[in-house]
Amino acid sequence: MTTRTSVLTLSLLALPMALAGCPADDVSGDATESDTEATTSTASTTSGTDPTTGPTTSVAESGSTSVADTSTGGSVELPEGCDYFVSAESETVQEDMLTALVDVEPMEVVCVSEGTFAFTRQLTMPTDDVTLRGAGQDTTIFDFSGQKSGGNGILIEGDRNTIETLTVVETPGDGIRANDVNGVVFRNVTVGWAAEADPTNGAYALYPVQSENVVIDGCVVYGAADAGVYLGQSGKSLIENSEAYGNVIGIEVENSTDVVVRNNNAHDNTNGILIITLPGLDTLDGKRANVHGNTIVNNNTVNFGDPGTTVGILPPGAGVLMVATDTNEVWDNTITGNDSFGVAVVAFLPSLFGDPNDPDFDIYSEGNYVHDNVISDNATTPDQLVLVLNGNQTPGPEVIAGGCFNVDLDQKDPALANCLTVDAEQFFMADGCQQQGGTNTDIAPFTCTQPALPTESPVD
Repeated sequence: MTTRTSVLTLSLLALPMALAGCPADDVSGDATESDTEATTSTASTTSGTDPTTGPTTSVAESGSTSVADTSTGGSVELPEGCDYFVSAESETVQEDMLTALVDVEPMEVVCVSEGTFAFTRQLTMPTDDVTLRGAGQDTTIFDFSGQKSGGNGILIEGDRNTIETLTVVETPGDGIRANDVNGVVFRNVTVGWAAEADPTNGAYALYPVQSENVVIDGCVVYGAADAGVYLGQSGKSLIENSEAYGNVIGIEVENSTDVVVRNNNAHDNTNGILIITLPGLDTLDGKRANVHGNTIVNNNTVNFGDPGTTVGILPPGAGVLMVATDTNEVWDNTITGNDSFGVAVVAFLPSLFGDPNDPDFDIYSEGNYVHDNVISDNATTPDQLVLVLNGNQTPGPEVIAGGCFNVDLDQKDPALANCLTVDAEQFFMADGCQQQGGTNTDIAPFTCTQPALPTESPVD
């Protein structure tokens, strides 16, 4: 790690330059090359008082023992274990943060003080092996309510980055997104929107996509107009000890493989936990999610997602929903108070989701194993969409299996069986594909077992 002896300063005179070229109303795109150039052009190597603009503000770097504190005229110590320090008391806090994230080198830590930070631009982390650390999950607040440029609050592009102990609120787009990275950790991070069930909220709170070795631990996500925690087209990931509420989907694992979802609390969403494979994506597979030890309760919030998308048609009142996904294990969860159903395992039904228009897409759910859960007090007032599946029953069955199978495969192959160890009176088989002789309550074909999935973290 390079040792620095200077203090990086930013003068207020540089503020117009730092913001030059930023469209006033553009929140749809990522940070551009011109954004980075504008950021780095503000860097100075002096500190003190500018005779025109007043006191300068500064970012402490490794090798410095203190940093100028413009609010008091004195200095504050560089916290132990930090290579950069950004204070909420700075008069140019946005430029301080942007500069720190550009200049930080691998294996270094950017620390942030307590307080509320108002940002108008996306923050981007382009460097590998960097940590962004707040002073507390509830005390360091990144407020993007005035954001004018960038598609996310924070965009992670470097491998093996960590964001921890801070809160991100009111992003117009996604809260924190990680694109095509190998290794990212979200630890004790909160992301949310205060408006309840508001379709203008950002779509995703935590959004790692096309990534490997993702860890989400001790996080809180709320208010997302799509998913609070979304893991898409990814592999070898862990989602644990987190809380998701007030989202359309609490936790979503989409087109992803080898994921452990454990010890989370998904409550008061539209859908608690969704394991799904969708057509038309680069990764057309999703399997081996191990979902256990979770509390999935009262997920009855009205669906406020975009009605033109798959998420927009999902029924409220869903505990765990599995769609077009294989060899997942759902066990040792508490699933109660969900108005439409506790657990449903179904195919990607064209009658519900539309034509997939993808010849390589497998619509079927196969080899899933649901067992040893506490499933109670669900399906008391099913949504209209679920009534189509459950034979128009109110109250309805708490566990629903879709009556669909691939006629081109040998159905005697036990690996294809969806095994549901649940009470017989809770069970109902739908007739979504009209292939198995109509609806019925015979659980015998589903009384089987599948190999248990590994319970340890799959992350390297």
